[in-house]
Amino acid sequence: MNFSLKIPLFLMIIIFVLSGLTYAKIDNKDNINRDLFETGVHEFKQGRYQQAIDFFTEIIFNGSEKSLVYKNRGIALLNLKKTDLAIKDFEKAVSLDPKLKGIYSNLGSAWHYKKEYKKAIACYDREISNRPDQFITCFNRALSWLGLNQYDNALNDLDQALELKPGFELAISLKNKIYDKTLKKSQNKISLQKSQNKIHGKRVKKDKKGQYTLQIGAFLVKSNSNKKKAALIKRGLEARILSLEDSKKRFWYLVRIGFYESRQKAEKFSSRLRMEYNIDAIIRPSGKF
Repeated sequence: MNFSLKIPLFLMIIIFVLSGLTYAKIDNKDNINRDLFETGVHEFKQGRYQQAIDFFTEIIFNGSEKSLVYKNRGIALLNLKKTDLAIKDFEKAVSLDPKLKGIYSNLGSAWHYKKEYKKAIACYDREISNRPDQFITCFNRALSWLGLNQYDNALNDLDQALELKPGFELAISLKNKIYDKTLKKSQNKISLQKSQNKIHGKRVKKDKKGQYTLQIGAFLVKSNSNKKKAALIKRGLEARILSLEDSKKRFWYLVRIGFYESRQKAEKFSSRLRMEYNIDAIIRPSGKF
């Protein structure tokens, strides 16, 4: 069964709004007709996507072949389900400015709509490489992994999204669906209503930005981090993997458990892990090295 087909359409719409499918703004150096551009933005916000397309097309015909104009027209086309035309515009935007913010996420979303999940994942990989702090791109990539029925990869991306955005309800809800389907009400199931983790029967509130987590291992090889995560889950601990890029452009896969409101609480559970499980943990700030 293709799991992604079970995801309600309204979730996809929310995902696209969050993932950067919004219009870029212009400044004086862009050399774009501001009146036409802003009118196109206004038409899009009113839900008149064809009118928005017409205004952006006029800008292009007038000689302003700018990446953000193609990006914005592609977004409007995607809203009209003209996916092939949207992909052409996104690819044109990439050719004009490979570093355009959000463009690979947009292109990945378009490929996902066409059920070209491998191409979508490749685009999301580029976006995450450029902007590793984008939790929604991790979530979108999880959806494409589900399209390929690769549940472990999807769960890893959902864990990364939750590491970057604790309490992200779409990720929690989707993680529940995967556990319901694959783990048959596993003890690792997350409660959507309470948005809490459980560590061996004891509840710990989700953290906020700048709070703490426990790191069990750091790996350069993803398969090694997957093995460590599986071993922790087998022992009744809810583990997750966070992927971050260091200053040398290396991707690390960090195996972590728990969210704590203070360093003191993190230290308490670190001691407990050492005593009860013989596991050494390092206290780290959530979402960071």
